[in-house]
Amino acid sequence: MKTLMLTAAAGVLLASFTASAESIGADDRAAIIDTITDIAAGADRHQWDRVRGAFADTVTLDYTGLWGGEPTTQPAEAVIRQWSAFLPGFDRTLHLVSNHAIIESAGPTAVAEANFQAVHRIGAES
Repeated sequence: MKTLMLTAAAGVLLASFTASAESIGADDRAAIIDTITDIAAGADRHQWDRVRGAFADTVTLDYTGLWGGEPTTQPAEAVIRQWSAFLPGFDRTLHLVSNHAIIESAGPTAVAEANFQAVHRIGAES
């Protein structure tokens, strides 16, 4: 069994979610967290429409805790193409998300940070 465990320090996602300009209430916060969950669970289940539906048109990914470098911003379709080509190469994936923080909201846009831990497996578990 080969196991590849990747841990990213923080992922910053611009969620396609309508938040009020005022302080974020519990329902809005839950909807933002659900949107982030759609990204992780959708990727694990190869539900690319679900993942795309959770993204804004432009996505900023921050893998600096894993690879170094700088965060990247790209069209959501490019992220979907990359992930849908990469993730099916594994027998099993598990993307865990924690420490959700909504750092700003304005009109129809919310910016949230969350910690992601990804496990990608090739081969049977022992």
